[in-house]
Amino acid sequence: MRGSSRSSRRGVHVAKDVSSRSSPALSELTELSTSESESGDAAECQSSIRFTVSHNSDTPIVKRESEDDGHLLKANVEGPPRKKRRLVVEVVVPTWAAVKKKEKMAYEEDLKKLKKMKNQDKIKNMELLPDTVRSRLKHLNLDLYPITLDRAMQEVMVTRRFMSSTYGGGMQEVRPRIAKKFYDIHHMDDFFYLNLSYQPEAPQVPGAHGLYFCTEPGPDIPGRLRIFTRILDSLWQFVGFYTAKATAALTKEEWAIQPARVRNTWAKQICVQQWGGSVTTRVGFRKQYGREPTSAEASQFYNSGRHENTTPEDVAAAYDRGEETLGVWVLECVGYDDQFQLQLCEKFPKYVPPPPKAKSEKDGQTSKVDTQKERKRKRTQDVNAESDEEYGQHLVYRHRGTRSRPIHL
Repeated sequence: MRGSSRSSRRGVHVAKDVSSRSSPALSELTELSTSESESGDAAECQSSIRFTVSHNSDTPIVKRESEDDGHLLKANVEGPPRKKRRLVVEVVVPTWAAVKKKEKMAYEEDLKKLKKMKNQDKIKNMELLPDTVRSRLKHLNLDLYPITLDRAMQEVMVTRRFMSSTYGGGMQEVRPRIAKKFYDIHHMDDFFYLNLSYQPEAPQVPGAHGLYFCTEPGPDIPGRLRIFTRILDSLWQFVGFYTAKATAALTKEEWAIQPARVRNTWAKQICVQQWGGSVTTRVGFRKQYGREPTSAEASQFYNSGRHENTTPEDVAAAYDRGEETLGVWVLECVGYDDQFQLQLCEKFPKYVPPPPKAKSEKDGQTSKVDTQKERKRKRTQDVNAESDEEYGQHLVYRHRGTRSRPIHL
């Protein structure tokens, strides 16, 4: 900028030298140029107007310079423009063999975690295929819920009779109803009992996740569940607080690949247990009429007792064909009650079961009709009988069905 000012001043001096030989117009132009030059010098040459004077002829020629020349000079001073940088992105694509190896390692790790969720002291009964369980639990990472209570305290188990006498509720239901006199004392009504004979994937160690099965799909089970699992004959273990969320029902293909013992046990128990009545009703009606029953027809068929003619083979075939489907719920452990478990550890050793009721002479006299009724009742209960006369469970959650497949018992 200062160089430009000097050039302007030199141009002005030249104009002054020739002013005596120029016309009055040139003198005015010279004065204008001089004033602009002086003002530009004072303002750090902020003016963008410059003039040049040519002396090639007797009459000086004044030309106005281009306003862009200063910018061109400035650009040249800064040097050549920088070259654009080229970005190179490197992506490592794993091979198919590497992907399969990683999947295999993850699968084996999940199987190890599933094994930790099993109680080695449990009654050896039946289990579903690991893939069936893993596909529904892997989103939980299969890690046990952290529990700080001493391991020996966690493993203390109780009888169902003790729970009924101390905390209330019957000894047959999955979720028994707690009488008010008990609830007013302990304020707990979330007890949930699972028998491994019918729930082979129920939580087996404290903090473990599991699966809950029912004869048909249904919605989420509301509330928080205080789950007990029967690990040994007549002994139940508190495993924690759980939520029960409905997940994908057992497909026709999954049912078909389960061990025969699993399929046969479910088919048999559906026929002999009260909670299987809705299934035996539908299966029996289809077998007799070749179609789905209406709501009224299902009720009439059940009330007539004809559903009792349904055999385990009929039930198994219905599941094989996909006409019936086992519902599945994910049991996620969300907490553990240390103080409650400590209460069990303290109270159960002191518990004395009440003596069995003595039968009167009148009670011993039974008619032929009563004997038949008793035999029929035993047929329903003996398959679940425990060593301390704790009967098995009746599933209490029943989906109401759809318009085409209503459930009315």
